[in-house]
Amino acid sequence: MLLSRLNAPGLVVLDLQGSPDPDRLLSELAALVPSDRVMVLTAPSAVSAAAIERHGFTRVVSRPFTIGQIATVVQGLLRGPSG
Repeated sequence: MLLSRLNAPGLVVLDLQGSPDPDRLLSELAALVPSDRVMVLTAPSAVSAAAIERHGFTRVVSRPFTIGQIATVVQGLLRGPSG
């Protein structure tokens, strides 16, 4: 099944480490999934938080991170836009 806005997942955790074209991936994801449902994992050497935020994604976690940090962001995403 192809992903579309009509059947977009409730939550996306995207790890950009090792992505050959993170800018294209972020552009395509922005067209399919509301930004308030997305957490992006990155490393400063991969893609900067500012570059990710230009695509509308504000839930960015940079390496190194802990499982606790990931869990906190996921809980906020699941609570919704006010979370």
